[in-house]
Amino acid sequence: MVTAGAYRADLSVADPERALADEKRLAGTASAALILGALGYVILFVAFSIFYHYLFHTIFDSLRDASRSAARSTTTRTGGTSTTTVIGGGPADPPHFSPLLLAASGLLQLVQFGLYAVGAIFLAWFYKAAQLARAANLPARRSPGLGTGGFIIPIVNLWWPYQSVCDLFPPGDPRRRVAGRWWALWLCTQFGTLPVMVASFGPIVLGVLVAMIMSGVAVAAAIAARRVVATVAEVHEEVVDRAIGRVR
Repeated sequence: MVTAGAYRADLSVADPERALADEKRLAGTASAALILGALGYVILFVAFSIFYHYLFHTIFDSLRDASRSAARSTTTRTGGTSTTTVIGGGPADPPHFSPLLLAASGLLQLVQFGLYAVGAIFLAWFYKAAQLARAANLPARRSPGLGTGGFIIPIVNLWWPYQSVCDLFPPGDPRRRVAGRWWALWLCTQFGTLPVMVASFGPIVLGVLVAMIMSGVAVAAAIAARRVVATVAEVHEEVVDRAIGRVR
C-alpha cells in the first residue's frame, strides 16, 4: 500500500491513465526482454569460459614451444671464432587458434549485441516510469534523463541506478526492498566475468562449472529485475488511482 501523506497524489500530465498504459506496455516488453537477457548471460558466461580457456592455453603452448626451440640452439667454436648453430631453429610458428576458439569469439560478440538491446529496452521502461513518478511528485534525487544516464556513466553506475529505482516508489513504501535484491544480484552478475576468467586458467571443467554458477546468479538477477518492473507498475497504478480519485 502506498504510504499516505508521503506525497501529493496528483499528476502533472494531461492523461494519467494514458501515461500509465504506456508505462505498462513498456513494462511488458522489458519483462519479456529480461527473460532473453537471462538466457544471453548463460550463453555469455559459458562461451566466455571456453574462449578464455583455449585462448590462454593456445598462448601458453606457443610460448612453451618458442622456449624449447631457443633451448635447443648450440654454440660451437671453430678456429677461435664463435659460431652458433641452431638445431631445429627458425622463427617460432605463430599461435594456431582452433575453430572452437574462433566460434566462441563470434558467439560472444553476438550475445553482447543482444544484451545491449535488452539493456536499451529496460532503460526505455525505466525512463517512462521515472517520468510518471516525477509527474506524481514523488521525491527523486535526479531527473528521469539523468537517472537513465546513470546506468551507463562509469563509477556512478555502481549506486545511482539503485537510488533511481528506489525513487520510483513513494518514500517509506516497504516494496522498495525489491530494488535492493535486484541491485545486489545485478552487481554480482556484472563482475561475474572475473571469476570465470580466473577459473579458465585451469581445466575446462572448472571454468564451465564457475560459468554455470555465475549463470545462476544472472538468472536470479533477471527474475529480481522482472519483480522490480512488476512492483513499480503496481505502485504506479495505485498512484494514478489516487490522482484521479478512483478507489479500488
